Amino acid sequence: MRRLKILFFWIFINKNNITFSELVRFLIKPKINSIAKNYIKSISEKESDFELKFTNTPDSLFWPKNFSLHRLDQVICETMDTNDWHFYQKQGTIIEQDECLLDIGTAEGLFPLTVVEKCEQIYLIEPSKVFYECLNKTFKNHADKITIHNVA
Repeated sequence: MRRLKILFFWIFINKNNITFSELVRFLIKPKINSIAKNYIKSISEKESDFELKFTNTPDSLFWPKNFSLHRLDQVICETMDTNDWHFYQKQGTIIEQDECLLDIGTAEGLFPLTVVEKCEQIYLIEPSKVFYECLNKTFKNHADKITIHNVA
């Protein structure tokens, strides 16, 4: 269904500088859930959340139980799959060593988690209390460089 919506949007509303060949590559690639599985090492159920371990980062990410894990698939692809057209670290937006990152509306914090070792300082702002609590668990080992604000 998602692919049909994107195709409809591309045809009738806005192409967003996406070429026809880029669109076709997107439409025929595997679904995001199968791509995301390539980056997940393990998922364990905790009391109020899930703990996820990934293949490309040593730290765990905590995800609230009251949100479906399927909602995380797209974020995993955007953060980790270099072939995803929403991949965060394209030329011009690559996080370099000793940079400062400000992530407003960080949600689960997967992107900051993947660059935490590079950054000198990271500021996370999240309005959701549930995600805020998970962020504190995710980044407990990086309290020296992470500042988390809940702005609810």
